[in-house]
Amino acid sequence: LTPAPAVPPGYKYDECSAEALIARMSVKEGRLVLPDGMSYSLLVLPENDTLMTPALVQKIKQLVSAGATVLGPRPTASPSLTDFPKCDEEVAALAAEVWGDCDGRIVTEHTFGKGKVIWGRPLKTVLEQLRAPADFHANVRLNWIHHRAGDTEIYFVANESAVSVETKCDFRVRGLQPELWNPETGEMSRL
Repeated sequence: LTPAPAVPPGYKYDECSAEALIARMSVKEGRLVLPDGMSYSLLVLPENDTLMTPALVQKIKQLVSAGATVLGPRPTASPSLTDFPKCDEEVAALAAEVWGDCDGRIVTEHTFGKGKVIWGRPLKTVLEQLRAPADFHANVRLNWIHHRAGDTEIYFVANESAVSVETKCDFRVRGLQPELWNPETGEMSRL
């Protein structure tokens, strides 16, 4: 999948189904959280004319009201014919509450409850406004992912090319003693 909008360098993303978002996602201290410990500063909706069921728009309403930030267009209709045309009317009414006067052109942000929706701004700009700095940078192409386990920050960094590389890597985490873990032997050494 090629995400749209494109994810700026130094950031990663996870995809989430509507069902998982409805059943598993909540907000804690302004961050979207899942029961397994993953947390996110932003929920990004597809850039196209967003079709959402009333249940999904209701969940987004709850998340934004609790403090989440959502980037993306106002949903206009339900993709389902269940309870048609009432379902489309419900989507429109819920979206009008959450997106308010945000039209993605003249008005690009609307506060709702403790959170806000943003529409019509570049993802990179929104991440900067949220003070969400890039998580990882290297001067060569590397694959990477970052997870947290309690107070431990874990970065898995992999060179996908067939050629050895030497690079300087920058990690968003500061103030911790880094260790190199060899995935083949289990050996750990301080850096």
